[in-house]
Amino acid sequence: VLKKAVRSAPDDMDLMQRLADLYRQTGMIRDAVATHLQVAEAFQKKGLVKRALEEFGKVVDLDPKNLKNKIKLADLFNKEGMKDQAASIYLEVAESLGMEGKAAEAMQIVERAKSMTSAPQLFLSQSRLAVMATDYPGAAGALRDGLKSNPRSVELLEALAEIELRANNPDRAMEALAWIAAAIAVGMPGVVVFSVASKGASQLNLNLLTKSPIPFSLDNAPQGLANAFAGTLVIVALATAMALPTGILVAVYLNEFAPRSIRNGVSTAL
Repeated sequence: VLKKAVRSAPDDMDLMQRLADLYRQTGMIRDAVATHLQVAEAFQKKGLVKRALEEFGKVVDLDPKNLKNKIKLADLFNKEGMKDQAASIYLEVAESLGMEGKAAEAMQIVERAKSMTSAPQLFLSQSRLAVMATDYPGAAGALRDGLKSNPRSVELLEALAEIELRANNPDRAMEALAWIAAAIAVGMPGVVVFSVASKGASQLNLNLLTKSPIPFSLDNAPQGLANAFAGTLVIVALATAMALPTGILVAVYLNEFAPRSIRNGVSTAL
């Protein structure tokens, strides 16, 4: 029935989409792909790029091994200004071509992605293509280039360590692993600080300075750390009152009255 309806109204995209969905539900994948492609190209001609993207996405889901359709989808993402999505699909296609032994075509696709992104995935794909060609120096070089743009990327560092081990360069591999450890050591405190700051920012108000904590409080009464701040100020003031006069007297004595031997000894100790 839907076929007849489509034949009588070939420009009705809603009918075409319903027919494609029916093909997919009944397991007629080839017919579903062909129909979705027809709908996508029709939307593209009409300038309805977003709807065309949806249809091409369905085509890729139904036939993931068809690289030409993936390239069409990436081209549409690129035209729509969605560079990251386009680059991701281009790199996926490039790696698939590399596994098929089509190195030249793979590098052409990588060049398209290069103009859109400098994310770690670009350099990881380049290194994997180099490994497929058993070019370990080239793979390591791609990863080092990536680290210039993404110096904190743990993914790139891990891949570089693995490549250097394969190339029998244990010293360089250990260097990469050391950088990974450093990145984790620096990153974890940063995560803690960010978490505390993001969750505590809403509580920064005058109550923090003017109210004291209420033990075992179950309501939402305003609380703060006034007693802690006051105690800190008192301790600092007492310490200053005791240390400042003593420090001044000691400094005057050392500079004006103390023998050279005592001055030298104190200077060495300080």
